[in-house]
Amino acid sequence: MKTSDFIELDPRGSSSLEVGARHLRRWLPFLFGPALRGIKSTRATKYGMTDGRHPYMNEETINTQCDPAEAAFILGHEDGHVIKDHVRRLKKFEGAQIDWRQQLWSAPNVGSDLILNDWLRELNRSARAEMVKAGLAPFDVMKPLPDILIDEKDLYDTAIEDLSAEQLTLKLIKMFPVTPPEIGGPQSQAAQPEADEDSTGSSSEQQATDDGNNGSEQQATDGNGSEHTGNGEASLSPSKGGGEATSGEFGGGHNDFCEPELVDGETVEEFHEANRREVERVVFEQRMNEDKGLAGATAGCASFVSSDIGRTCTQVRWEDHLSDWFRQRSEEGFDRPFCSRSYQRTGIARRARGSKVAGELVFVVDTSGSNVRRMGPMLDKVQEVLDKFQPQVTHVVPCDRRVHTTHEVLSGGLLPETLEGGGGTRFKPAFDWIEDNAPMADGVVFLTDGHTARNEWPILKAPDMPLLWLCFGYHPPHLLGTQRYTFGERVAIDLV
Repeated sequence: MKTSDFIELDPRGSSSLEVGARHLRRWLPFLFGPALRGIKSTRATKYGMTDGRHPYMNEETINTQCDPAEAAFILGHEDGHVIKDHVRRLKKFEGAQIDWRQQLWSAPNVGSDLILNDWLRELNRSARAEMVKAGLAPFDVMKPLPDILIDEKDLYDTAIEDLSAEQLTLKLIKMFPVTPPEIGGPQSQAAQPEADEDSTGSSSEQQATDDGNNGSEQQATDGNGSEHTGNGEASLSPSKGGGEATSGEFGGGHNDFCEPELVDGETVEEFHEANRREVERVVFEQRMNEDKGLAGATAGCASFVSSDIGRTCTQVRWEDHLSDWFRQRSEEGFDRPFCSRSYQRTGIARRARGSKVAGELVFVVDTSGSNVRRMGPMLDKVQEVLDKFQPQVTHVVPCDRRVHTTHEVLSGGLLPETLEGGGGTRFKPAFDWIEDNAPMADGVVFLTDGHTARNEWPILKAPDMPLLWLCFGYHPPHLLGTQRYTFGERVAIDLV
């Protein structure tokens, strides 16, 4: 197959791309890394795109329409897709779209761009701070173009959410589904099929980010309105007013992932696997540089990239996790005439109910300020659990810094429409309430993002009953079981 030509950048050149690349390499070398393997030339997009291995730049457009900081942002954006392995990771969402602002958008590109663009802006702030430390007058290494996705809080809000690219993409697909076309309707309105929920897992519930766009679009056409894809062929994506949603578009939520250019004898699977290994290598090297204090403005990048890559969509709905958990509890004694679990725990011979379901369940709901906007989906999920498993009595315990008004829901009963809360996050009051009010409950389910004061975990005492944490927040893997969730069973879940 024909491969694209590489762009030769003069290290002393004065074009926008040359100056921008030079600044990016000096101040944010980790982000510049993929460009060291070569920047490929393309005219199939207005600004930039990537195949997951190389950034592709439309040199002519960038040099005539962008200043150096904007050129660096475009290059950094495509490099960021490579560093985060987005092309491989989001391939399962290929073709998926969302209907937002009366326009069809590429779901995986919106999801990845929202997270990526805000990160680039943060890196630019770090680079400016490094310049100040060095006694230099700070300037913007990267400057966002007007037409990118940044600060679109109805899509993703970093103040209340911390999602991976996969989690955010799936959330957006569910929040902004494409209306199926009318049979016999215009073909131009035909929408791509939505991702199958059962095949992609459950989505996270939360909303919006510090990665926005003003909703306007950039287009790369061949002059007659046809859009160019990564392989140079013209095509036209469906849209609903406001122009076509094109592919190969930088940062604006349109598809800037192009087909990979394979080397002789290489398969697509080998291409993606090689890129995955390369990402692991560069992240490891970055982590070593950070440990040695050599990362400069890119300090923290290794953890940021690792956390995003490490959080793929949960493939099993959390109700199914609960089903398995209840099944295990049943095998331990719910359906036995003698409750061996209680005897081993307390030394008291206690009669079991001979029932496949729990008699008494405590459901703690984290109602801290960070979760107030999640309350609706939380309660919906709790109700689904009660309807499915029909425990004889469920204590619903809202807790932030303290336990608020609790609710006792009998089998077949309905939850209140809302729960009290909105303060800080502490777990101990909930466990104290359980010890005082439901000491012989058959199990505790704690729905939370898990974010509390660091000194809270050491003072917690494990309840004398099975505990399941349903956690919809992110925590670094090396802290799990050591500094976070030191007892009980933790399951990472997505809300919605």
